[in-house]
Amino acid sequence: MTSWPLVIQSARDDHLAGRRGLANVLAPMDELRAAYELSGAVERLYHHIVPGGHHFEKDGALEAIERVTSQEWHHPCSIC
Repeated sequence: MTSWPLVIQSARDDHLAGRRGLANVLAPMDELRAAYELSGAVERLYHHIVPGGHHFEKDGALEAIERVTSQEWHHPCSIC
C-alpha cells in the first residue's frame, strides 16, 4: 500500500549500498516515488539523505517524519 507515510534514510557513503553507492538506492527510490505519485500520495514519501557512512542520523529525521505525517490521513482499510 503506497499511501502509508514512509521516510527512508540513506547515508551518502554507506558501504552497505554496494559498489555503486547511493546510485543503488536512488533508482529504487524513483520507482517507489512513481508508485506514490500514481496513488496520489507522493507527499507521504520522503528520502532523507545524510552525509557519512552507515549510521542513523537523528538530525532531520523527526522533521522528515513530521513532513510525511502532517496532513490529515485515514487508513483505507475499513477494519483497522
